Amino acid sequence: MQIEKIEVFPIKIKKDHVYLGSSSGLDTDYDYYLRPEYRCPYSKNMETLLVKVTCSGGISGWGEALAPVLPDVAGRIISELFTPVLLGRDPLDRGVIWNMLYGLMRDRGYYSGFMVDAISAVDCALWDIAGKHFGVPVYKLLGGAYRTEIPAYISGLPVAGLDEKVTLALSWKEKGFKAIKLQIGYGMDEDIRIMRALREALGADFKLMIDAHWNYTWNFSNARLIRKTLPATASLLQLSVSPSPSARRTGRTGATRIFSTGTAATLSSPMWGAAAKASLCAYRSLPSSTASLLLRI
Repeated sequence: MQIEKIEVFPIKIKKDHVYLGSSSGLDTDYDYYLRPEYRCPYSKNMETLLVKVTCSGGISGWGEALAPVLPDVAGRIISELFTPVLLGRDPLDRGVIWNMLYGLMRDRGYYSGFMVDAISAVDCALWDIAGKHFGVPVYKLLGGAYRTEIPAYISGLPVAGLDEKVTLALSWKEKGFKAIKLQIGYGMDEDIRIMRALREALGADFKLMIDAHWNYTWNFSNARLIRKTLPATASLLQLSVSPSPSARRTGRTGATRIFSTGTAATLSSPMWGAAAKASLCAYRSLPSSTASLLLRI
């Protein structure tokens, strides 16, 4: 069996509102916009990239890249850079192919970004082909399923005002969802006001999670305020915070001295690359808690 054809399908679906609230981004002539609260761009569209890999014998596999911005870039990498080296290869050589693709531009400094988005799409397609070739689900090829059900949660409340956020959250609860992750970054006081209003409206049993999107500097003042208010509002804090200047110099955040709540927290910082991240886990049981403390640095 050999790879005979590779097709890419960048997808952009128009929508009538933007992600994370204010629809001011729809007023621009460009597809991408920045909001004051967040440093990364968002699209006016729902965007992704699909790739189809067809093999001799008729088996084809589909893959998808995580491409919420510029899916056509990852698509061109696949169609113009990957395709010439993939045609004629055995699609079952997944590990060999992954490392070969990753090495194509490594000498030129491409370790992540669009290159890895493109590799991931091809890799998913190859796993799909393997599952069809052997006649088993991909999870069997990966070693089996640890669970048969996965809980779903809502990511974001894309309306502007507090009352509108509460109303939308309640509508999701009525549809059977039991958890929401909310993106914050409006200032500590406003973020806490929003979370407290949602907690009061949704009840104590509803799971609320928050993502800080690198909007807060990691320092003891912010951390103490989070520690004081977070346990009553959220069960997960995805910090994504920027370290303070001293932490940038020393590589230490002091996180373990601040967080001793029952809230699960993930601390990821842009000052460390993915390959250099270490994980530090500390556990403490609290009567009102169902989660542990997880700090990812």
